[in-house]
Amino acid sequence: MTIRQNLVDNLKSRDLTASRVAAMIGLEASSVSRWVSGETWPTPENLENLAKVIDCEAVELLMSAEQLRLWRVVQALRDVIAVQPTP
Repeated sequence: MTIRQNLVDNLKSRDLTASRVAAMIGLEASSVSRWVSGETWPTPENLENLAKVIDCEAVELLMSAEQLRLWRVVQALRDVIAVQPTP
């Protein structure tokens, strides 16, 4: 899975269009459309803004499905470890 597919899936699951996302980020709709088509990638700054708009971590947009599953497990484990009292 690529950033393009992750973006398509996230937009679809949130019922967002490229035009709507572009307006929320402050870009031209054609910029986001090029990301959706896989023609270009967002800059790091735009990737962060995109992640905020679709309510995810920027890194989630860059990972394959398997990598994302593993990353979420690691994040969950970190959360559990963080709340454990130290002996």
